[in-house]
Amino acid sequence: MTLKPLALSFLMSGGVLFAFVEAPLSTAPVVITGRQTQTPPPGQQQPGQIVVRMDNAAIQPKIAIPDFNSAGDAELEAAARTVSEVLWADLDFEKEFYLIDRNASAAVPPAASIDAMPMDRWRDLGADFVVHATVTRGAAGEFAVDFRIVTVRGTTAGQVDFSALYERCTIRNPRWCAHSIADDVHKKKRNLDGVARTKVAFVSDRDNKSAPGRQVKEIYVMDYDGANQRPFTAHRSLSIMPAWAADGVSLAYVSYFGGNSDIYLTRPDGRAPTRPANGNMDIRNYSPAISPDGTRMLFSSSRDVNTGRTDIFIVNIDGTGLKNLTPNTAASGEATPSWSPAGTEIVFTSDKTGTNQLWLMSPEGLNLRRLPMDKHCDKPTWSLLNFIAFTYGPQDGPHDIALYDVQTQKVSILTDGQGSNGSPAVSSNGRHVVFTTSRYGNSQLATVSRAGGRPRQLTTVGSNTYANWSRPPQ
Repeated sequence: MTLKPLALSFLMSGGVLFAFVEAPLSTAPVVITGRQTQTPPPGQQQPGQIVVRMDNAAIQPKIAIPDFNSAGDAELEAAARTVSEVLWADLDFEKEFYLIDRNASAAVPPAASIDAMPMDRWRDLGADFVVHATVTRGAAGEFAVDFRIVTVRGTTAGQVDFSALYERCTIRNPRWCAHSIADDVHKKKRNLDGVARTKVAFVSDRDNKSAPGRQVKEIYVMDYDGANQRPFTAHRSLSIMPAWAADGVSLAYVSYFGGNSDIYLTRPDGRAPTRPANGNMDIRNYSPAISPDGTRMLFSSSRDVNTGRTDIFIVNIDGTGLKNLTPNTAASGEATPSWSPAGTEIVFTSDKTGTNQLWLMSPEGLNLRRLPMDKHCDKPTWSLLNFIAFTYGPQDGPHDIALYDVQTQKVSILTDGQGSNGSPAVSSNGRHVVFTTSRYGNSQLATVSRAGGRPRQLTTVGSNTYANWSRPPQ
């Protein structure tokens, strides 16, 4: 994948020159103007006629998404084609709808208006609904999508089931427009919080040649589907363990570029990064995890230089209120903390019983208890759907991704045993897991549905690890 060069910014923070890549995590929000939908309630359909409803959770409505109508220049036509292709993939990813094959849709003549659409052809392809969208130029560098989903079958054939106008889409990033449409359709027609606008932060050594003689790993960011992979840091040092805040745009990570491992918190407002954990040459900090309300941060630290052990600490985002939550509790230490969805509990790993296990406690360090596991556990992530994804298997590997259901207390294995799999991160809607795997050779990232199935590879260049999945930007 070819990476476009991005501008470097330099800021001074704590006496250290901080360099990062100006890679915007999102564009300006797409403006959505909704319209009245026209699907009649079931009681209004005629006897013998079946009206498939898009909001019927018991079925998978079949939708066709042909190329969008666009009049004018080649640039606008290319943007329109991108939006239709990416929208198809976004809707297909969640499996709420059955998507008619794009090649089959291309065989149906395009229609300038809904009245001119050949509904018999769409019915022959098995579609219940078909998209009719028109793309027009807006302000400089912008375009709008007049988007409609039209019923194909029954007494309501030809009527609009869903309609919205998406403005301020940009020629520079038409994918963002498609992601916005997909999330809007999922929310309004299936009551699902989609992940199309989410990002995955990860660690890659693909630019290791930029600093001969040194190990270089940088933080990268990509779209949820692996597109738009681009560097976020440019330290030419070791930067690892990215962690998103709940706002979907602030990002914390660990870097050695200042001479020791400390945690840096970046925000999208142009301010210099902050260092809430306040590390120095004798104190090393790792594994940041920002609280759901954005006010506090968990991390592991070797602050007790006399023991060499790592403990779990909590600190306010402004650097005040530092507290050790696990003093004198383990042989080597505790690490990789993760918050519960409500911020009332913490899961972390500890070797106090001889091997890494999962433990729970309150944010005050109270009510400490172990989750009963029979194998080595590492890097837990607590999902918004109240299950914990973690690395599981023999201490020396290979490992798989396991899921612990907090309510039923049952453990299930998610991955299929191919290669070694670890470091899971869960999507904001809890339906997907991104993880590191060796199944493709060296370490790469892949996603898999929480329901299981074949993983989808996201990265191919270099060695890639430590994925962390954002929530949609607020």
